[in-house]
Amino acid sequence: MSKSPEELYKERETRIMNAAHLEIPDRIPILVALTYFPAVYTGTPKKAAWYDHDKWYEATMKTFLDYQPDGIWSIQGFSPGAVMELLEPKSQRWPGWGLDDDSEHQAIEIGRLCRPLVRARNLLIDLGTGRLGPCPIRCSAADRRRDRL
Repeated sequence: MSKSPEELYKERETRIMNAAHLEIPDRIPILVALTYFPAVYTGTPKKAAWYDHDKWYEATMKTFLDYQPDGIWSIQGFSPGAVMELLEPKSQRWPGWGLDDDSEHQAIEIGRLCRPLVRARNLLIDLGTGRLGPCPIRCSAADRRRDRL
């Protein structure tokens, strides 16, 4: 006889809470953070996470239903690719925008962007005293050395 969804939920919740309270659970609870795994598991292009949200939802649900973890650590929140394209971010690339359709998104090193920010900061002069204002931008020592060149 199979268990109802309510019984399965209670069983999983008890398992996770027992582990969190350092009590001995019936087995080790499994919590997942899937990121791009649904794409790999279902053969869905990773670009779907950014541009085809229905297909991405189907891939994610199939993965959850097949693996049936006890809980979800986090669900990768992807932004709508078409909207992100309008913003033209300099610090990120994703499948379908700067990368091929089956790549994972990438953060672009901010150090390359730091030099113009430091130069802009140097233009912020406290008009009352003629001194440079406080710097809200923190760059690494290597970036500061490059800026002196």
